[in-house]
Amino acid sequence: MAAESLASVHAQLSADPQRTELGWSDDMAATHAALDTGVAADGELLRWLGRNQPCIFGKFAATRGHLAVCVLTTADITQTDAQIQNRIQDARTEWKSRASKGSQSGFVIAVLDPRVRDAEPNLQLQRFAQRLAELYLLTAINADTTHMEDVALRMPGSLDRILKWHAGVNVFASAGDRRWWQDHRFPGGLALSVNSVGHLVRASAVREAVAAIGEAAGTIVDDGTPSNIKSLPKALEIAMRTIHEAQLVGGQRATELLPRPGDLGAPRYQGEDIIVKAPYDQYDHREYSGHYHTDHTIPSCYFRPDVSRSVALPTHVLDFTYLYDESPENVDHLTMGRGIPIAAADGQEAPAVGDVAAERRAAKRRRVDPVEISLREFEELRNRSERY
Repeated sequence: MAAESLASVHAQLSADPQRTELGWSDDMAATHAALDTGVAADGELLRWLGRNQPCIFGKFAATRGHLAVCVLTTADITQTDAQIQNRIQDARTEWKSRASKGSQSGFVIAVLDPRVRDAEPNLQLQRFAQRLAELYLLTAINADTTHMEDVALRMPGSLDRILKWHAGVNVFASAGDRRWWQDHRFPGGLALSVNSVGHLVRASAVREAVAAIGEAAGTIVDDGTPSNIKSLPKALEIAMRTIHEAQLVGGQRATELLPRPGDLGAPRYQGEDIIVKAPYDQYDHREYSGHYHTDHTIPSCYFRPDVSRSVALPTHVLDFTYLYDESPENVDHLTMGRGIPIAAADGQEAPAVGDVAAERRAAKRRRVDPVEISLREFEELRNRSERY
């Protein structure tokens, strides 16, 4: 049976009867007014994201040019699914190309449409979000399920060394404004967002190192703006801060840090303790509490008319350890934190972990690979070359 088209689902959306009473938050109302004047939508949305979204990773990405935005207008979403899909996939391809060079780590598909903006959060709006996600990820999308995007980074200094990360895709909507899930509101309609923390960390560290080498060599190598998040331990602190600073709606936050057990030691990464700064050192660095599942792409609990969270909804215990726990059992650390090698320096596929024969062959090939050196070593070599 063929899926219902996005345009067909769009036509079934109904206005939110509670919006007149709820109104809009000041920042949302101002952005709606600006969008109605015909300003450049992507720029206006990036300004709002940089100032008002609670996710600190997203704020960094929005303010430093690390976030790509694909805007779909009313005219776009009333076309055929094939046309909408082509538009999304073209933008997705452009974003992945920039991501592979380290210039962007996040991608937002933003539907700007008055009917979607003013829609009641119900099964029809949920189905609209699901169908949009299907046209993006090219697979069937179920509610209350985690769906991932892949984002890759080509490492400098080698022709074909590439790392890949999995990154979760999440829905945001105007309907969340002034409801209990306000952390996932979005101006103008509805959005799907993906932001790879692991990619952001590695790309920022690489960009800074490349810029330093260029400065030492007296050349301009990169004119981008790296984020301040250049390590996974720093990302842990930012993640805990994001959860702790969730917006307060009706006296309740949708996500909360958990008290730190008295016998819990410091988190460790690469053989060293991670220093968790106050006040976050009072909390558990392994997990936190969520009144919605932060990994689910389309949480069904959003798509109810309730302004306050229903006590019947479950509470989830959610994970921080993907950012630092290097144990072999913690596959999420490899796939979302450190990144997975998908190509070796010689263009060969990277050997699988545990494939001893392949690892030996790769080690032999690496004997003729370029060698990375420190800036101090680089300066010593340059000084020597100048003497001779």
